[in-house]
Amino acid sequence: MHLKENIVALKAPMEGGRGHILQIFNMDKKQKLSNLEFKDNIVFWRWVAQDLLAIVTQTSVYHVSIAEPDQKEVKIFDRAGDLKEGQVIGYVLGPDRKWSALFGISTPDGGQTINGHIQLYFIDGGKQQLLEGHACTFGKVLLHNDTHKSNVFCFVERKAGETRSLVHITEISAPPEGAQKFKKNTEIVYDSSTPGDFPISLIVAEKYGLLYIVTKFGFIYIYEMSTVEQIYKARISNQAIFVVAKNQTNDGILAMSKNGSLYGGMIDEQGLIPHLMNNCKHIPNIQQLVFTMAGRYSLPGVDNIFLGQFNNFIVSGDYSNAARIASMSPGALLRNADTIQKFKTLPQQPGQPQPLLIYFQKLLEKGKLNKLETTELCGPVLTQGKIDLVRNWVNSNKLESCMELGDMIARHDKSLALKIYTDVGAHAKVISIFNEQGRLQEASDYAAKNNYNIDYTEQLRNMVEVNPEGALNFAKKIYEKNKSLNVHQIADLFLQKNRIQEFTSLLFDCMRENKPEDASYQTKVLELNIMIAPQIAESILQMKIWKLFNKPKIAALCEQKGLYQRALENYTDIKDIKRVLINSHALSPEFIGEYLGKMEP
Repeated sequence: MHLKENIVALKAPMEGGRGHILQIFNMDKKQKLSNLEFKDNIVFWRWVAQDLLAIVTQTSVYHVSIAEPDQKEVKIFDRAGDLKEGQVIGYVLGPDRKWSALFGISTPDGGQTINGHIQLYFIDGGKQQLLEGHACTFGKVLLHNDTHKSNVFCFVERKAGETRSLVHITEISAPPEGAQKFKKNTEIVYDSSTPGDFPISLIVAEKYGLLYIVTKFGFIYIYEMSTVEQIYKARISNQAIFVVAKNQTNDGILAMSKNGSLYGGMIDEQGLIPHLMNNCKHIPNIQQLVFTMAGRYSLPGVDNIFLGQFNNFIVSGDYSNAARIASMSPGALLRNADTIQKFKTLPQQPGQPQPLLIYFQKLLEKGKLNKLETTELCGPVLTQGKIDLVRNWVNSNKLESCMELGDMIARHDKSLALKIYTDVGAHAKVISIFNEQGRLQEASDYAAKNNYNIDYTEQLRNMVEVNPEGALNFAKKIYEKNKSLNVHQIADLFLQKNRIQEFTSLLFDCMRENKPEDASYQTKVLELNIMIAPQIAESILQMKIWKLFNKPKIAALCEQKGLYQRALENYTDIKDIKRVLINSHALSPEFIGEYLGKMEP
C-alpha cells in the first residue's frame, strides 16, 4: 500500500518461475499506473517517497515513479560485495534523492554470527562505497545553527570479527559558510542481557534532532545528533523485532515484533529537557546543549533560567547579551511584544546603537524572525525607503511571510509582495498583482491551481482606488477575453470613484458595435465629457462611431458649451437648427455650405 493515497502495488511471478510482474493501481481513480516486468525476482520493495517505489531484485535496485502513468523503471545500481547474496533488510533514499543505501545481513557460520553490509550509492555521481554495518538511514537536521538544515547519513558500523559497534553521523550536503562538514562517531554498547544484538532500523527524528536506533532484540537507543551522545535506552519488546517505521504524525516510531505485536513510541516534549538535565550529566557541556535544544526546537523546561539571565543582563546594561538570550529562548517566552517594548524604552548606551536595533540584529544573526518581529522591524525600515534591506532579508529567509508584510512591501515592490502573498496563500492579493501587471493568464492559471474563483468585480474595485490606470488596462483585457461580461457594470466601478477618464476610455473601446443596450451609456459618456472635458466629447463625436446616444439631449448640451457644429449634426428639429445657425460666426464656411447642402427643402 502507498504511504498516504489509495494506491496499491502488486507483484506476481512470471511464467517459468523466474522474475516478477509489477502492477500499480490507483484504486480511487480506477487507473493502472504501472505494468512492468523484471527478469529477476523482487526480494524487497518499499515506498521511499510519495511518488517513488524502490524495487530490489536478486541483482539490482530500481526506482519506479508514479508521477506520470506508464513510466519505465530506472535502474539505480547493481547489488555488490556481500550484498550480492546477503539477505536484504532495507533500502533508504536521501532527502534530496542524490544518495541511497541498501543494507542487509549475512552469516558465515549458520546463524551464530550475523554480519551487516551497507552499499552506499551516490546517484548523481554513479559512485558507491561498501560499508560494514547492520542498518543505516538519511535525514535532514539542524547541526550547525538554528537555520541551516544538513543532509546526513547515519549508520551503525561493526566490522566482521569484531564486537565493537560505532554510531556514525556524517554530513553529506554543503555546510554553512565558514563551517566544516560534520562527521562524528561514538561507540554503542548493547545491553549485556542480549549478546549478539544488532540494529535493524535507524530513524531520524528531525523535529528534535534525535536518532532512534532499534535493535533485533527489542531495544531502543536514542542519540542527540549534534553531539552523537546517547540520551536514552529502553527495551520496548521481549520479542524479536521484525519491522520498524517512522510515525509521521509525531516523529516517533512504530515497531512490530515477530509475533505480530505492535509497539509505538514518541518524544515527550514536556519531559525531554528535564530528562536531559537530570539523567544526562555524562554529556560534556550539558547545560549549553539543553539551552541550544530548548531554543532550537521550542522545548519547555528551562524558562526560569532564560528569564533570569535575560533580566540580569538588562539590569547590568548588557543589552547585547540580553538580546542574545532572548534570541535563544524557546517559543514566545521572551520573543514577544513585551520584550520589544522593553528594548524600545531602554536608554541608549554611549557609543552603542539603539537598544531596539541591537535586539533585532541579534535575532537576525540567530535565524528567522517571527510574525510580530517581522512587522515591527520592517515597518520603520520601509518608512525610511530601505526596501533593499527588506528584500535581502526576504531572500535570506530571515522574515516570516505574512499578509501584513506583503501589504507593507506592496507599496514599494509589487514583485516582492507577490512572493510574500504566494507564500501565505493570499490568493486574492496574488491574483490582484498578476492582474495589475497585465498577467491575466498567470492569474487564471494560479486560480485554477488553487481552486480559487476570481471575483473580477472585487478585484477591480480594489484596483481602481490604488492603481486606476492598471485597473483600466485590466478591465479592457478581461472584457476582450470574455465579451459576455457586463461592461457597463465594470465601467460603473470607475464612475463610483469619479474616474471619468478611465470610465470614458473603457466604454469607448468596448462599445464600438452599437448594441441597443449601449445607448444609455453612450449618452452618459458624452454627457459627462461635454460638461467637464468638452474636447474629449468633441473627439468622440467627430469620429462618428457611436450612433445610438440620445441625440437631442447631446445636441442641447453641445449648444450650451459652444460646440455648435456637433449640435447641428445631432439636432433634427428645424427650430433648434435655426437657433444654432445664428452662431454661424463660430462655424467654418465649408461646414455651413456642406450642412445646408444636405438639408431637405
